Amino acid sequence: MTTIKTITLSSANQYMDGMEWFNNKLIANRDDQGHIYDVYDLDGNLLQAAFITNPTSASTGIAYDGTYFYASNIFAQSFARFNGTTGAFIDNVMASGQDYMLVEDLSVDYALREDIPGTVTPEPTSIVLMATGLVGVFGAWRGLRSCHDRVLLLDQKAPPIGSHKVRLSTVKSHVT
Repeated sequence: MTTIKTITLSSANQYMDGMEWFNNKLIANRDDQGHIYDVYDLDGNLLQAAFITNPTSASTGIAYDGTYFYASNIFAQSFARFNGTTGAFIDNVMASGQDYMLVEDLSVDYALREDIPGTVTPEPTSIVLMATGLVGVFGAWRGLRSCHDRVLLLDQKAPPIGSHKVRLSTVKSHVT
């Protein structure tokens, strides 16, 4: 592993445990179980102190989903949601399940966000199934087109009574 750059976040102490990259900036909490998050540029310069202040609980971790920030309310079995533009507190989202443990880091899977258009990536099986269907449709179309060269027509003359023979004629069509 190669270190590209080391930066110092001036308001964060050595026990800081939540940092996220967003919109070419960094947001980080000040300390372990703190509730204040500051915004920095990528060189570690403080851009906005106390951008987020969690009013409800001690916080750890932070995640940004393109619209909102989420911080774990470490002892309250919930996540605090904040406006991604202003940093204002919106609400708490309760964690589900009985096995909720102390969450200290968060991340967002953008492919699972149904409200962000264009982020759903089809799985390989779906692509293969679609391609197989298209090949089948193309094959059927070519088969139908080649049948236009040979059309069998039933002779319009009524067969003699008692005869079960039907006369077939081959006609070449002029399909362009």
